[in-house]
Amino acid sequence: MRYLKLVLFAMMMVTTACNETTKAPGQSNASTGTCPLSFPKNGLCAEIIWKNTPAAYLDNSFQLRFWNAAASTSSGPYIAPHHEVSVNLWMDSMGHGSTKTPVVTSAVDAGGVIPGVYEVSNVYFTMRGDWQVQIQLKNGSEVVEVVIDDQYF
Repeated sequence: MRYLKLVLFAMMMVTTACNETTKAPGQSNASTGTCPLSFPKNGLCAEIIWKNTPAAYLDNSFQLRFWNAAASTSSGPYIAPHHEVSVNLWMDSMGHGSTKTPVVTSAVDAGGVIPGVYEVSNVYFTMRGDWQVQIQLKNGSEVVEVVIDDQYF
């Protein structure tokens, strides 16, 4: 009976973790609140908006938006970080990253480049499981600040 309770508890925890981190396209995949992804050294907040439901073995993509933590909200106005924006995918439990490197480009509309908004493509999860989407602010090869958004699917 004790073993059965442990198995049921473990199944509940896995189901809960999966439901909490995987969102539908167009929804944020960060924690709820006024600053889903906090970059305190740079005074910024950020948010990931998935363009598709993230899945293994597919080319996924998302939009990444930054705003001033003290003066703005997730609705904007958006502000470009003073550092290069980079994305890294890492599967900590398995000790490896993705076989592809995510591509980060500035978002563009009819008026030109949208400050603080980035399109991230080539987001390829090589297997199912727990992944980290590491959002990095870099100065050349030096990582100035990194925030991790955990994924599980």
